[in-house]
Amino acid sequence: MKKTVLAIIYLVFAIQLTANEIYHSVRVLSTGQSVFQQLHSLGIPLDHVQIKQGVFIDIIANENQVIGLSEMGISYDILIFDMEQYFVDRNVPEVSRDFELGSMLGNYTFSEVEEKMDTLAVLYPNLVSTKDSIGTSIEGRTIWAFKVSDNPDQDEDEPEVLYTGLTHAREPLGMMNQFYFVQWLCENYSTNNVAEYLVNNRELWFIPVINPDGYVYNESIAPNGGGMHRKNRRDTNCGNGTQRGIDLNRNYGYEWGTDNSGSSPNPCSNVFRGDSAFSEPETQAVRDFILDHEFSNVLHYHSYSNVLIHSWGNSTLPDEPDLTTIREIGWEMSKYNGYQVGTGYETIGYGVNGDAVDWS
Repeated sequence: MKKTVLAIIYLVFAIQLTANEIYHSVRVLSTGQSVFQQLHSLGIPLDHVQIKQGVFIDIIANENQVIGLSEMGISYDILIFDMEQYFVDRNVPEVSRDFELGSMLGNYTFSEVEEKMDTLAVLYPNLVSTKDSIGTSIEGRTIWAFKVSDNPDQDEDEPEVLYTGLTHAREPLGMMNQFYFVQWLCENYSTNNVAEYLVNNRELWFIPVINPDGYVYNESIAPNGGGMHRKNRRDTNCGNGTQRGIDLNRNYGYEWGTDNSGSSPNPCSNVFRGDSAFSEPETQAVRDFILDHEFSNVLHYHSYSNVLIHSWGNSTLPDEPDLTTIREIGWEMSKYNGYQVGTGYETIGYGVNGDAVDWS
């Protein structure tokens, strides 16, 4: 599609962990495309890594994948042995917060997400619309969207912006960030010029949970916080654990399946792209919703690494003047947090295909 799209990928690493698998934080002591290909062959997702070019790559890997590193002769250090316990131990609030946290390591469960949308609409009926179904998941759960604007129940002639979260079920921080942003807008609408301008001059749409099934599955295997499941919950004949499903961020139509390095044909891989573009009801719902609107910008929230990634997912750059426009917007967005702006290759050294950013 022709619209400029940015994807924000946050530094705070909030992916959750399974109760029946141990995941480690691993520092691979080498970089380069050959190393990336080896990691990809082990089914390790490379779109959310921390990399210092020429020095190391920080990844999250399960026990079998760590064994695979050893068998390949790849040097590595275990930084954190048990990531689930690490997040449980560090999730101890030291100060009170005005922003109400959820019951799952501070994150909202899916039912709490639904309650939060309802609560915001009741508290701020002149700013927040009631939630609206845009489709259902593979297991029949509703995918919700809602709007923030000064006339939330009207279709006004204002630029539209879309924020999405939880494409990957183990990345709830993007969803939480969106609710924090919405609450800030509503609470400061009458006193803050920026909040007032955004609400009065934009139609801000939010899809906080694209992948409800994967998220609910993570709740079921680790109700106190955990769950490393990434994909949706389509049965791909890989058992009923974290290998099951399709990576929704490899299932979009732009350059879907052009190679096996940016996505995988292996149904048990964490980056399995599915049997065809838009094969999944979740990506179909997002596609149809976007096509029904005229979004000026779409921002897909993920959690890991301090980067702001824009198109394209392969090694090419957007044409001018789009490239300059995208870069200038990205630099403006990251001037306070210092996030690195660029393509996947420029920021994390790895490309993708069939992703939401390129299609949107």
